[in-house]
Amino acid sequence: MPPRAERLLHLVIAIAAGAWLVLRAACVPLTHDEAATFQTYVLTGVYLPWQAHLDAGNHLLASAATRISYLLFGDGPLALRLFSVLAFGLWAWYAWRITRGMASAALRIAASCALLLTPFVFEFFALFRGYGPALAFLLMALHHAMAYWHRAQRIDLLLALLAASIATAASLNMLVIGAMLFGMAALRTGMSRQRDAVAWATLVLVGALPLVALAQYGAELAAQDLLYYGSADGIVHGTLASLGAWVMGLRWPLASAALFVLPLLLAAFSLRSSPNRHVLAMLMLLFAGELLARWVLATGRGVLYPTDRTAMHLVPLAILLFAYAADSARSRDHARSCCGHACPIAVPRVAPHESRSHEFLARAGDYQEPVRCR
Repeated sequence: MPPRAERLLHLVIAIAAGAWLVLRAACVPLTHDEAATFQTYVLTGVYLPWQAHLDAGNHLLASAATRISYLLFGDGPLALRLFSVLAFGLWAWYAWRITRGMASAALRIAASCALLLTPFVFEFFALFRGYGPALAFLLMALHHAMAYWHRAQRIDLLLALLAASIATAASLNMLVIGAMLFGMAALRTGMSRQRDAVAWATLVLVGALPLVALAQYGAELAAQDLLYYGSADGIVHGTLASLGAWVMGLRWPLASAALFVLPLLLAAFSLRSSPNRHVLAMLMLLFAGELLARWVLATGRGVLYPTDRTAMHLVPLAILLFAYAADSARSRDHARSCCGHACPIAVPRVAPHESRSHEFLARAGDYQEPVRCR
């Protein structure tokens, strides 16, 4: 496909998806968590950690942005969900940019469509929660972290760290990945032959300080069992089983685990000969490191394993791992390329009308008073 036609196709899909999001944001009634967060934090304007009622439902960046849109446009559903809807534009832009490193046009299109149209992920951009914006800034952080590792330019370092910090402020579930991205950026800066004081200052001011502050806030929430919605069932029967059920409709934990482990195996197989070795290595470390860190936190600190929406950041990582690994395998063997073309397309199989993200949360009509919402 010609590059111009590919750009046009992505643009059309993004605009159509964005229009659907606007309709959903304007027409679907508020969920319980949205209503509770609005009344507790947005309506009062008291949402900063050292002032507000301590609760996991207070997604800091979402509460702050929605306070502004509420003051400007009122309390209609679209006004309260405006930040998430606008974040979809950032998500669509970086879904385009982060897939440009693949040689295969078919895989680029499949991967970008999987990122844009997986219903379980897609619908959170039409809700007044921090999950959608957090994913958008995560994708931005991933793109610029990969670029920084490749060419070590300060602008990429700044944007990667800034996006990682913003993503974590939008949803504390991103804290582990944010810390790993910071570590990778610090390692790459230390590998440079020239001492770059500006880069090190950026690491401290834009990376370390925000993450430490957010980690302290997360520790306060965890101390009261308020950190996030989760399960004590472990990585396979908790985290991966829930994602397999919501993304692909799978009801068998081992099948769900296989679905998300497969990208790691394919990436490991393709790593040595891949022209995008640094991209694959970074994605593998982030995916495996996230799971390992959750196990450490659960066994050492009693923190619940993230499930459903709180583990949703693993979905784009898995899609990108599939796509980049399949693109590398495609260049080696035509038979593997046939399998590779199917990999990223396989993720968003649940049709839009089957997606049930609202089942996580009760309707606003059930809301009576500020409650603990995670």
